[in-house]
Amino acid sequence: IITGDISKQYPAASVYPNPADDYLHIAGVATELSELQLMDYTGRMIKVNVEKSTDGYRADIRELVTGVYILQFTEGNAVQRMKFVKR
Repeated sequence: IITGDISKQYPAASVYPNPADDYLHIAGVATELSELQLMDYTGRMIKVNVEKSTDGYRADIRELVTGVYILQFTEGNAVQRMKFVKR
């Protein structure tokens, strides 16, 4: 049983642009991110620099090789995963 407003508990975050070349923007995050992980398509963890920006967060992906990646972050009690392509 779920009580309460799900949309308020788990706001819709987004990543853009997708595909991306140099920076990946994370928007729609209502609270501070407590954890952020980047994985390649094989599940290998990759270190990436993330900084707070005016509309959310910005990840520097310039050093990544071309491919598909999964960005996973924790916001409050919610874990969100988003797929993006690095050109």
